[in-house]
Amino acid sequence: MKNKVLVLIPELTEEQKDLVVSELGEGFEVFFDPSNILVDKIDVLMVFRWEGIVVDTLIEQMKSLKLVQAITAGVDHIPLKKLLEKGIRVQGAPGANSRYIAEHAFAMILSAFKKICIHNQLMRKGEFHQEYMHRTLFDKNMLILGFGTIGQEVAKISEVFKMKLRVFKKNKEIPEQFQGRLERVYTTKAELLEAWPWADVIVVALPLTEELKGFIGSEELERMKKDSIIVNVSRGKIIDEEALYKHLERNPDFIACLDVWWVYPKEDGVFKQNYPFEKLDNVILTPHVAPKVPGYFENMLRTACKKVKEFFE
Repeated sequence: MKNKVLVLIPELTEEQKDLVVSELGEGFEVFFDPSNILVDKIDVLMVFRWEGIVVDTLIEQMKSLKLVQAITAGVDHIPLKKLLEKGIRVQGAPGANSRYIAEHAFAMILSAFKKICIHNQLMRKGEFHQEYMHRTLFDKNMLILGFGTIGQEVAKISEVFKMKLRVFKKNKEIPEQFQGRLERVYTTKAELLEAWPWADVIVVALPLTEELKGFIGSEELERMKKDSIIVNVSRGKIIDEEALYKHLERNPDFIACLDVWWVYPKEDGVFKQNYPFEKLDNVILTPHVAPKVPGYFENMLRTACKKVKEFFE
Protein backbone atom coordinates (compact mmCIF):
# COMPACT_ATOMS: atom_id res chain seq x y z
CA MET A 1 0.00 0.00 0.00
CA LYS A 2 1.29 3.44 -0.91
CA ASN A 3 1.98 6.03 1.79
CA LYS A 4 -0.15 9.13 1.33
CA VAL A 5 1.48 12.57 1.38
CA LEU A 6 -0.39 15.87 1.64
CA VAL A 7 1.72 18.81 0.45
CA LEU A 8 0.39 22.08 1.86
CA ILE A 9 2.63 24.56 0.09
CA PRO A 10 0.48 27.08 -1.82
CA GLU A 11 3.55 28.61 -3.48
CA LEU A 12 4.24 25.55 -5.60
CA THR A 13 4.13 25.86 -9.35
CA GLU A 14 2.90 22.97 -11.49
CA GLU A 15 6.52 22.15 -12.33
CA GLN A 16 7.42 22.02 -8.64
CA LYS A 17 4.44 19.77 -7.91
CA ASP A 18 5.65 17.42 -10.63
CA LEU A 19 9.10 17.51 -9.04
CA VAL A 20 7.70 16.40 -5.66
CA VAL A 21 5.76 13.53 -7.24
CA SER A 22 8.82 12.45 -9.20
CA GLU A 23 11.21 12.67 -6.25
CA LEU A 24 8.95 10.68 -3.92
CA GLY A 25 8.45 8.02 -6.53
CA GLU A 26 6.17 5.02 -6.88
CA GLY A 27 5.83 4.28 -3.17
CA PHE A 28 3.86 7.44 -2.45
CA GLU A 29 0.51 8.92 -3.40
CA VAL A 30 0.77 12.72 -3.37
CA PHE A 31 -2.02 15.27 -2.85
CA PHE A 32 -1.90 19.07 -2.93
CA ASP A 33 -5.47 19.96 -1.89
CA PRO A 34 -6.97 18.65 1.39
CA SER A 35 -10.51 19.29 0.15
CA ASN A 36 -10.16 16.53 -2.42
CA ILE A 37 -9.16 13.69 -0.08
CA LEU A 38 -9.98 11.88 3.14
CA VAL A 39 -7.40 13.57 5.36
CA ASP A 40 -7.69 10.87 8.02
CA LYS A 41 -5.78 8.57 5.64
CA ILE A 42 -2.78 10.90 5.25
CA ASP A 43 0.58 9.56 6.52
CA VAL A 44 2.79 12.60 5.81
CA LEU A 45 2.16 16.34 5.86
CA MET A 46 4.77 18.36 3.94
CA VAL A 47 4.93 22.09 4.69
CA PHE A 48 6.93 25.25 4.10
CA ARG A 49 5.13 27.74 6.33
CA TRP A 50 2.77 26.76 9.16
CA GLU A 51 0.96 29.81 10.47
CA GLY A 52 -1.98 30.70 8.26
CA ILE A 53 -1.59 27.45 6.30
CA VAL A 54 -2.17 24.58 8.73
CA VAL A 55 -5.13 24.88 11.10
CA ASP A 56 -5.62 22.87 14.29
CA THR A 57 -8.82 21.28 13.03
CA LEU A 58 -6.96 19.78 10.09
CA ILE A 59 -4.38 18.16 12.37
CA GLU A 60 -7.19 16.75 14.54
CA GLN A 61 -8.70 15.10 11.46
CA MET A 62 -5.41 13.52 10.39
CA LYS A 63 -5.73 10.36 12.47
CA SER A 64 -3.09 8.44 10.51
CA LEU A 65 -0.48 11.21 10.44
CA LYS A 66 2.99 9.89 11.24
CA LEU A 67 5.29 12.63 10.00
CA VAL A 68 5.33 16.38 9.47
CA GLN A 69 8.10 17.12 7.00
CA ALA A 70 9.25 20.72 6.65
CA ILE A 71 11.11 21.72 3.50
CA THR A 72 13.10 24.20 5.61
CA ALA A 73 16.16 23.20 7.62
CA GLY A 74 14.71 24.61 10.86
CA VAL A 75 11.40 23.56 12.39
CA ASP A 76 10.99 26.33 14.99
CA HIS A 77 7.93 27.63 13.09
CA ILE A 78 6.08 24.34 13.69
CA PRO A 79 4.24 23.55 16.99
CA LEU A 80 6.64 20.77 17.96
CA LYS A 81 5.35 20.05 21.46
CA LYS A 82 1.74 19.65 20.35
CA LEU A 83 2.67 17.30 17.52
CA LEU A 84 5.14 15.24 19.53
CA GLU A 85 2.51 14.73 22.23
CA LYS A 86 0.35 13.14 19.53
CA GLY A 87 3.18 10.81 18.56
CA ILE A 88 3.81 12.65 15.29
CA ARG A 89 7.43 13.03 14.25
CA VAL A 90 8.62 16.40 12.96
CA GLN A 91 11.73 16.81 10.86
CA GLY A 92 13.37 19.46 8.73
CA ALA A 93 15.39 19.23 5.55
CA PRO A 94 18.89 20.43 6.43
CA GLY A 95 21.61 20.60 3.82
CA ALA A 96 19.56 21.71 0.82
CA ASN A 97 21.27 25.08 0.47
CA SER A 98 24.01 24.96 3.11
CA ARG A 99 26.75 25.72 0.59
CA TYR A 100 25.02 28.93 -0.50
CA ILE A 101 24.38 30.02 3.07
CA ALA A 102 28.04 29.49 3.96
CA GLU A 103 29.03 31.44 0.85
CA HIS A 104 26.78 34.31 1.94
CA ALA A 105 28.31 34.25 5.42
CA PHE A 106 31.78 34.68 3.91
CA ALA A 107 30.58 37.43 1.60
CA MET A 108 29.47 39.34 4.70
CA ILE A 109 32.68 38.54 6.59
CA LEU A 110 34.86 39.77 3.73
CA SER A 111 32.74 42.90 3.33
CA ALA A 112 33.29 43.62 7.02
CA PHE A 113 37.03 42.89 7.04
CA LYS A 114 37.66 44.85 3.84
CA LYS A 115 35.29 47.74 4.72
CA ILE A 116 33.60 47.29 1.35
CA CYS A 117 30.21 48.59 2.48
CA ILE A 118 31.82 51.65 4.04
CA HIS A 119 33.93 52.49 0.97
CA ASN A 120 30.95 51.92 -1.32
CA GLN A 121 28.86 54.47 0.55
CA LEU A 122 31.67 57.02 0.90
CA MET A 123 32.65 56.87 -2.76
CA ARG A 124 29.02 57.44 -3.79
CA LYS A 125 29.31 60.67 -1.79
CA GLY A 126 32.51 61.61 -3.63
CA GLU A 127 34.85 60.64 -0.77
CA PHE A 128 38.05 58.77 -1.70
CA HIS A 129 39.79 57.42 1.41
CA GLN A 130 42.86 55.46 0.36
CA GLU A 131 44.34 56.08 3.80
CA TYR A 132 41.82 53.73 5.47
CA MET A 133 43.34 50.42 6.53
CA HIS A 134 41.41 47.18 6.35
CA ARG A 135 42.11 43.70 7.71
CA THR A 136 43.11 40.34 6.29
CA LEU A 137 41.13 37.18 6.95
CA PHE A 138 44.17 34.93 6.57
CA ASP A 139 45.29 33.12 9.74
CA LYS A 140 42.46 34.57 11.85
CA ASN A 141 40.56 32.62 14.51
CA MET A 142 37.05 31.41 13.67
CA LEU A 143 34.50 29.98 16.10
CA ILE A 144 31.56 28.18 14.50
CA LEU A 145 28.51 27.70 16.71
CA GLY A 146 26.67 24.69 15.36
CA PHE A 147 28.40 22.12 13.19
CA GLY A 148 25.63 20.77 11.04
CA THR A 149 25.63 21.09 7.27
CA ILE A 150 25.98 24.90 7.29
CA GLY A 151 28.73 24.93 9.89
CA GLN A 152 30.65 22.29 7.98
CA GLU A 153 30.40 24.24 4.72
CA VAL A 154 31.69 27.34 6.53
CA ALA A 155 34.60 25.26 7.83
CA LYS A 156 35.46 24.10 4.31
CA ILE A 157 35.65 27.67 3.00
CA SER A 158 37.73 28.76 6.00
CA GLU A 159 40.53 26.45 4.84
CA VAL A 160 41.20 28.77 1.88
CA PHE A 161 42.13 31.51 4.36
CA LYS A 162 44.14 29.17 6.58
CA MET A 163 41.94 30.14 9.52
CA LYS A 164 42.31 28.52 12.93
CA LEU A 165 39.05 26.78 13.69
CA ARG A 166 37.08 25.84 16.80
CA VAL A 167 33.47 24.66 16.94
CA PHE A 168 30.61 24.31 19.38
CA LYS A 169 28.35 21.28 18.91
CA LYS A 170 26.32 18.72 20.85
CA ASN A 171 29.06 16.11 21.12
CA LYS A 172 32.73 15.50 20.37
CA GLU A 173 32.08 13.42 17.27
CA ILE A 174 33.63 14.97 14.17
CA PRO A 175 33.17 13.89 10.53
CA GLU A 176 36.30 12.22 9.21
CA GLN A 177 37.10 15.01 6.75
CA PHE A 178 37.53 17.46 9.65
CA GLN A 179 39.77 15.23 11.74
CA GLY A 180 42.90 17.23 12.57
CA ARG A 181 41.37 20.43 11.17
CA LEU A 182 39.70 21.63 14.38
CA GLU A 183 41.75 23.09 17.21
CA ARG A 184 39.02 22.38 19.71
CA VAL A 185 35.45 21.12 20.01
CA TYR A 186 33.25 22.60 22.73
CA THR A 187 30.09 20.84 23.88
CA THR A 188 28.96 23.06 26.77
CA LYS A 189 28.37 26.77 27.17
CA ALA A 190 30.76 26.83 30.12
CA GLU A 191 33.60 25.63 27.86
CA LEU A 192 32.95 28.60 25.55
CA LEU A 193 34.21 31.02 28.19
CA GLU A 194 37.70 30.59 26.76
CA ALA A 195 36.50 30.78 23.16
CA TRP A 196 34.75 34.16 23.12
CA PRO A 197 37.96 36.23 23.64
CA TRP A 198 39.89 33.93 21.27
CA ALA A 199 37.68 34.36 18.20
CA ASP A 200 38.14 37.01 15.51
CA VAL A 201 35.05 35.74 13.69
CA ILE A 202 32.03 34.01 15.23
CA VAL A 203 29.56 32.32 12.90
CA VAL A 204 26.16 31.40 14.33
CA ALA A 205 24.72 28.31 12.62
CA LEU A 206 22.69 26.84 15.49
CA PRO A 207 19.10 25.59 15.26
CA LEU A 208 16.59 27.65 17.24
CA THR A 209 15.32 25.73 20.26
CA GLU A 210 13.93 26.91 23.59
CA GLU A 211 17.31 26.20 25.18
CA LEU A 212 19.19 28.24 22.59
CA LYS A 213 17.05 31.38 22.63
CA GLY A 214 19.26 34.21 23.87
CA PHE A 215 22.30 31.90 23.81
CA ILE A 216 24.48 34.93 23.15
CA GLY A 217 23.74 37.77 25.55
CA SER A 218 25.54 40.70 27.13
CA GLU A 219 27.91 38.50 29.15
CA GLU A 220 29.09 36.60 26.05
CA LEU A 221 29.38 39.76 23.95
CA GLU A 222 31.49 41.48 26.60
CA ARG A 223 33.94 38.59 26.55
CA MET A 224 34.50 38.94 22.79
CA LYS A 225 37.28 40.98 21.21
CA LYS A 226 36.35 44.63 20.71
CA ASP A 227 36.97 44.29 16.97
CA SER A 228 35.56 40.81 16.37
CA ILE A 229 32.83 40.05 13.86
CA ILE A 230 29.71 38.04 14.59
CA VAL A 231 27.75 36.56 11.69
CA ASN A 232 24.24 35.20 12.14
CA VAL A 233 22.82 33.05 9.33
CA SER A 234 20.73 30.93 11.69
CA ARG A 235 17.87 32.57 13.60
CA GLY A 236 17.73 36.07 15.09
CA LYS A 237 16.55 35.00 18.53
CA ILE A 238 19.71 33.01 19.26
CA ILE A 239 21.30 36.40 20.01
CA ASP A 240 19.69 38.70 22.57
CA GLU A 241 18.52 41.66 20.50
CA GLU A 242 18.87 44.38 23.12
CA ALA A 243 22.26 43.12 24.28
CA LEU A 244 23.63 43.06 20.73
CA TYR A 245 22.33 46.53 19.87
CA LYS A 246 23.80 48.11 23.00
CA HIS A 247 27.10 46.29 22.50
CA LEU A 248 27.33 47.62 18.93
CA GLU A 249 26.59 51.13 20.16
CA ARG A 250 29.37 50.96 22.75
CA ASN A 251 31.92 49.24 20.51
CA PRO A 252 32.15 50.83 17.05
CA ASP A 253 34.91 48.42 15.91
CA PHE A 254 32.73 45.39 16.66
CA ILE A 255 30.74 44.36 13.57
CA ALA A 256 27.54 42.32 13.29
CA CYS A 257 26.65 40.70 9.96
CA LEU A 258 22.99 39.76 10.10
CA ASP A 259 20.91 37.86 7.56
CA VAL A 260 18.29 36.76 10.10
CA TRP A 261 16.10 38.91 12.34
CA TRP A 262 13.93 39.12 15.41
CA VAL A 263 10.98 40.79 13.67
CA TYR A 264 9.97 39.99 10.10
CA PRO A 265 7.75 42.43 8.21
CA LYS A 266 4.43 41.28 6.84
CA GLU A 267 4.17 41.13 3.06
CA ASP A 268 5.02 44.56 1.62
CA GLY A 269 5.62 45.76 5.19
CA VAL A 270 8.40 47.96 6.55
CA PHE A 271 11.60 46.48 7.94
CA LYS A 272 11.82 47.56 11.58
CA GLN A 273 13.32 45.84 14.60
CA ASN A 274 12.80 46.65 18.25
CA TYR A 275 16.12 48.50 18.08
CA PRO A 276 17.30 50.57 15.06
CA PHE A 277 20.14 48.37 13.81
CA GLU A 278 19.82 49.96 10.37
CA LYS A 279 21.14 53.24 11.79
CA LEU A 280 24.39 51.73 13.03
CA ASP A 281 27.47 51.88 10.82
CA ASN A 282 28.92 48.67 12.25
CA VAL A 283 26.12 46.41 11.03
CA ILE A 284 25.89 44.68 7.66
CA LEU A 285 22.28 43.80 6.90
CA THR A 286 20.66 41.44 4.39
CA PRO A 287 16.97 40.37 4.37
CA HIS A 288 17.30 36.61 5.02
CA VAL A 289 18.46 35.87 1.49
CA ALA A 290 21.52 33.69 2.15
CA PRO A 291 20.13 30.58 0.39
CA LYS A 292 18.40 32.38 -2.45
CA VAL A 293 20.17 31.37 -5.61
CA PRO A 294 18.34 30.01 -8.70
CA GLY A 295 16.97 26.56 -7.89
CA TYR A 296 17.13 26.97 -4.10
CA PHE A 297 13.44 26.12 -3.62
CA GLU A 298 13.70 23.01 -5.75
CA ASN A 299 16.73 21.96 -3.65
CA MET A 300 14.55 22.25 -0.55
CA LEU A 301 11.82 20.12 -2.11
CA ARG A 302 14.27 17.42 -3.21
CA THR A 303 15.88 17.26 0.22
CA ALA A 304 12.49 17.08 1.97
CA CYS A 305 11.38 14.25 -0.31
CA LYS A 306 14.60 12.39 0.44
CA LYS A 307 13.95 12.77 4.18
CA VAL A 308 10.40 11.41 3.79
CA LYS A 309 11.67 8.33 1.96
CA GLU A 310 14.37 7.79 4.60
CA PHE A 311 11.71 7.95 7.32
CA PHE A 312 9.77 5.06 5.81
CA GLU A 313 12.87 3.06 4.95
